[in-house]
Amino acid sequence: MKVYMCACERCGKEVPVTLKGCARMVLRNSARIDGKARALCPECAESLRAWFLAGAAKPEGRE
Repeated sequence: MKVYMCACERCGKEVPVTLKGCARMVLRNSARIDGKARALCPECAESLRAWFLAGAAKPEGRE
């Protein structure tokens, strides 16, 4: 099984992945930033999910 280096388009970190893992990174862990789809490493994708979930919480003092 060949291992490829796939770079995160947010932080620039190179992540060693298989071809299937690279496809998953591009298809599942991607976000539109400045109108372009960007492939994200697992850490950046999780950070983005947590950021969205934090925004979904009800602000204090509002009903």
